[in-house]
Amino acid sequence: VLVTGISLNVADYTLYTLPVLAILVAGTAALLWRYWRRPAEQQYLLMLLLGLLLPALIVYLVSLPRSALFYAPPIAPRYLILFLSGYVALLAWGIVEMGRLTKTAWVAPILTLVVLIAAGVGLGDYYPGRILVDDYKSLARAIEAQAQPGDKTLLYTDTGWPVWAYHHPDAWQGAPHPWRITPEQADAYLAPLWAEAEGIWLAATPYAAVSDPQRHMINWLAERATAVTVYEYGDNALHFYARTSERAARVGEMGPRAAPQFAATAVPIPGLQLAGYDQPVRAYRGGDDAHLALYWREIGTAAAVTAALVDRRGAVLMAETFRLTVHSETQNLLRQPVTLRIPPDAPAGRYQFYLIVAGVMTAVPLGEAVIRPPTDRILLADEVNIPTPLQADFGDQIRLLGYELRRDDARPGGTITLTLYWQAQGPVSQRYKVFTHIMGDVYNADNDNFLWGQRDNEPVNAARPTTTWRPGELVIDPYTIPIAPHAPPGAYQIVIGLYDAITGERLPLLDGPGGTAVGDHLVLTTITLD
Repeated sequence: VLVTGISLNVADYTLYTLPVLAILVAGTAALLWRYWRRPAEQQYLLMLLLGLLLPALIVYLVSLPRSALFYAPPIAPRYLILFLSGYVALLAWGIVEMGRLTKTAWVAPILTLVVLIAAGVGLGDYYPGRILVDDYKSLARAIEAQAQPGDKTLLYTDTGWPVWAYHHPDAWQGAPHPWRITPEQADAYLAPLWAEAEGIWLAATPYAAVSDPQRHMINWLAERATAVTVYEYGDNALHFYARTSERAARVGEMGPRAAPQFAATAVPIPGLQLAGYDQPVRAYRGGDDAHLALYWREIGTAAAVTAALVDRRGAVLMAETFRLTVHSETQNLLRQPVTLRIPPDAPAGRYQFYLIVAGVMTAVPLGEAVIRPPTDRILLADEVNIPTPLQADFGDQIRLLGYELRRDDARPGGTITLTLYWQAQGPVSQRYKVFTHIMGDVYNADNDNFLWGQRDNEPVNAARPTTTWRPGELVIDPYTIPIAPHAPPGAYQIVIGLYDAITGERLPLLDGPGGTAVGDHLVLTTITLD
């Protein structure tokens, strides 16, 4: 715990971590001195120390890089949270023992105060600016509302399965992320699931494009389904595939557990009743998507409905209009998903969602929304010295102004560090992932291609999706790209580009601003591995 804590936090938290570590070391020493000389109590002290040290050692060992067997996650403080109770118990016990050792009444209270102040400062640095994001919340709510008995759920792929399992506690299967899916593998995995299901809900995450770039699983299901429905949720998507014609006829019907997150009883016009709505999160940043779902009673009417986000003065920040048509007299629920994109330059403050029905003067209030200020100011291109400047336009709104490449560890099993400098030429309406590839001339049998190193993610490790970029802003986007340990000597190209994580479609590389497409990737430079 001590070694891991120091190695992880010394750069950012030295000033208030070192006093706590000093107390922990001193307290542990006092414990050892007091109890180690008592044979009857040695086993308990040893169990406590091993219970703290062994988990930390295991976390460290499983995080060591390896070329086979399992994926090695980079070590992170969150892996040690499970052992926090033992850490705190040892810290408290040590404080008590130091108070006894010094025989001074004020030592223990002062040391406790030091620990509490340090913890408060640490939490103060951690939480500001953070918001609860809509990762799988809206997607899981859609399945819960519409899933019918006999439906199956598939997480594609299962990299983020703990978060998914929290939001979707019902039964599901996950396509393992380490797979490189082939048509044969897709058939072997999906055929048994398909034979048992009336329909399949497939939750497609951004990681699916890494494991299955050719979309073999999606194509397999689409070829056999009698009906296909797709809902988009930011960089995630929800696909439904009906196996039988009977299930296809019930697409869009509410399941037995369908219920709005927030109830309502509004009747905007005669014959149209709002039963409630879903609003999974309340806080947003510029460029975020606000995913709402409206629940209506099917009582036979049609109307043009507008969902709007309005500030305290009544000004509309953005709005989305859709045609609502219901024709049944069964009093069943109809669920209407609505997505409102927060403008990247939206002023921070408190807002309210409203429903406005055409021809009706009174708006129906929904939930409140808080827009947080940007985490940093706009950085302009003339404020940064770009080591290797260039100009490459991807689509109409994204420009690469240059890059920096560090190849100090460019060897088989090593890494290269690539920093990309992006600039938004205007509002970007789509979330794109960046791919960074190390491409060789020798075929890589493990990947079934010529790829020998790869790192794909949304810009700035998903902290700055392209929809949050403000026009003219410079976005500094770093990547550490691992090189395969068995990469043969020779020349390799560094290739980059952007793609839609849901469809896999790449953003075209243009021959100039507003020009024509000349490809779907850019070769930055060439490196040599010995």
